[in-house]
Amino acid sequence: MRVHEVMNTEPVTVSPRSSVAEAREAAEAVGARHALVIERSTVMGVLEEDRLWLSAEDVLRTAAGLQDALTDRDHQPARAAMRSAQPSVTRSDSVQTAARLMVLKGRVAIPVIDQGHLQGMLSVDECRRALGTPVQPVPSEERDEHEDGAASDDAVA
Repeated sequence: MRVHEVMNTEPVTVSPRSSVAEAREAAEAVGARHALVIERSTVMGVLEEDRLWLSAEDVLRTAAGLQDALTDRDHQPARAAMRSAQPSVTRSDSVQTAARLMVLKGRVAIPVIDQGHLQGMLSVDECRRALGTPVQPVPSEERDEHEDGAASDDAVA
């Protein structure tokens, strides 16, 4: 199965200057859990769900100042909250290759780019449904860091 068969062709996109609150609202409006940060047709990074919403760890760490933590996160620009140096896949890559790349890089969503143009976004949920198996990102200390972040069977096997 190929990426183009399961990817989201209408991902949520926001400007690097958009606030995290604006990105979250855009994602919520369409039932998405992630947003791509785009500037001049270039993918700058991804706001994954842990960057759009406070995690349980954030809540525990800031329980006394929860309102301040929420306010601070909401007003932060997307550029500051996104994950940059984003790996990507192409429409013709296999879903298995894309899933391996996400596991190796610890990502839960990656952009689909062909010939420099954004085609969509692929999430671990879409890979899981297509492959019928769990896809779990590897913790950062265990990741195999690759220079370019592009998917290939050599890079992720």
